[in-house]
Amino acid sequence: MGDFVYSVGGDGWLSQWPKQGLDTDGILVLASETKFFCLSPTGTDRLLVAGGIDGYLYWIDVENKSLIEFTKAHSNSVFNILQASDTELISVGGDGRLVVWNVATHKPTFSLTLSTQGLRCISVDKAANKVYVGASDNAIYVLSLDGYELIQKIDNAHLNSVFCLLRLPNGDLLSGGRDAQMILRDGNTLESKTALPAHWFTINDIILLGDTGLIASASRDKTIRIWDATDLTLLTTIDRSKDGHVNSVNRLLWNDRDQSLFSVSDDRTMKSWKITLE
Repeated sequence: MGDFVYSVGGDGWLSQWPKQGLDTDGILVLASETKFFCLSPTGTDRLLVAGGIDGYLYWIDVENKSLIEFTKAHSNSVFNILQASDTELISVGGDGRLVVWNVATHKPTFSLTLSTQGLRCISVDKAANKVYVGASDNAIYVLSLDGYELIQKIDNAHLNSVFCLLRLPNGDLLSGGRDAQMILRDGNTLESKTALPAHWFTINDIILLGDTGLIASASRDKTIRIWDATDLTLLTTIDRSKDGHVNSVNRLLWNDRDQSLFSVSDDRTMKSWKITLE
């Protein structure tokens, strides 16, 4: 959002950090009594939405550093929030429910129970009019974006919980799970094309690094790995020997303007990495 990147954590803090410069001190935007698990933009530079362990969504005015409203979203933790359009957000939680929210009113407009176990991650493909949801029952659910009807369920998509999903520019679907596998699926059939033992432990996040042709993955094994997006060749690993994190790496964010990668970890640090293409 603008010139800043934002982070949330188990301390209940929402913090603001400059995308550029040498200033390593963040600014506290909001302190809450809950533990935050996820954060999403809403299409404006002013409003962010955080999801808590208590099942609530927190609507936060970052300009005025104030909590506008908090609304009950799930009967269990909110694990992921994603902006689906200019007017809608999607949240998923530990209660196995997907909830659609109106950004303007902060109210739910649709709710669907997909699983008896937690829903962990969301990916939206606007071109294909589809929503992909990864779950703790090891499945991937495919829904229509316009009506949120269930189109397909991929059972045993991973050997354990599906923690992250990434729709690639060519239409293929990439997923990462608690089984430490990264699995590439055909964009049309969703049949598995490639399965890689990508990390030692849970893969928490996978993102595309803009138009660089690269993918980054983050893991509980404390590493970030950079991959060729074309053939999933491993290019480099960022670990402690490269001043990497000393605990689980949980989320990644790409800053296209200066080709930098942000990472956050259970070690309570945010790091910025300069990605150079040779």
